[in-house]
Amino acid sequence: MRQQANFLSAVTHELKSPLASIRLFIETLELRDPPPEKRARYLANMRGDVDRLDSLVNNILAVARLDSGRFVVHADRADLGRDVADVVEALGKDASQRRLSVDLAVPAEPLLARYDLGVLKTVLRNLLDNAAKYGGNQPVHVTVARQGACAAIEVRDQGIGLAAEEREKIFEKFYRVGEEMVRQAEGTGLGLYLARELVRQLGGSITAESPGVGKGSTFRVTLPLDREVRA
Repeated sequence: MRQQANFLSAVTHELKSPLASIRLFIETLELRDPPPEKRARYLANMRGDVDRLDSLVNNILAVARLDSGRFVVHADRADLGRDVADVVEALGKDASQRRLSVDLAVPAEPLLARYDLGVLKTVLRNLLDNAAKYGGNQPVHVTVARQGACAAIEVRDQGIGLAAEEREKIFEKFYRVGEEMVRQAEGTGLGLYLARELVRQLGGSITAESPGVGKGSTFRVTLPLDREVRA
């Protein structure tokens, strides 16, 4: 299948590109002793490449565990607004993330839901990574709020948007927006698939909405509220 062949090609590129960058920086540091500010920049770039590799490998391993039924979720009662804010802040300091401006809005009061914090972090990383790839250079809006009997996280970008027929396809394994043979954006086609499957493991759901091509996209994750909150 063409998507699977392109996945292998994309993974090869996603692995080789940061490795080549790390090798170049190491060789540069071995050949000369750069000024402190340049050394710091080299090290930051190398850390970013390592984080990028780590994220890719973790995604592939998580998909393998999900597909084999070996993925284990430990859902606990926690404040979703606080944890989303902490995760977004941590990802903002992650050197592997693009220069992504995030406008965050969370409830003033605790919004208690049940989820696995590690899973939540992976879901948010993949949604923000998707926004970085396809959202243009505009700020991404992340909102946490109660919606009926659920807690909801919305990630809204102002990028390329989605055609109506792509709103479900984008969650399929290996699927990437655009023509297979002329695609420009990097990626493996696993991020949104993984986000959907992980949210399902938490008993929630994820949807994508868009007014149309060129008009941005909104991804909405819903998670069950804690029983005491629903009562």
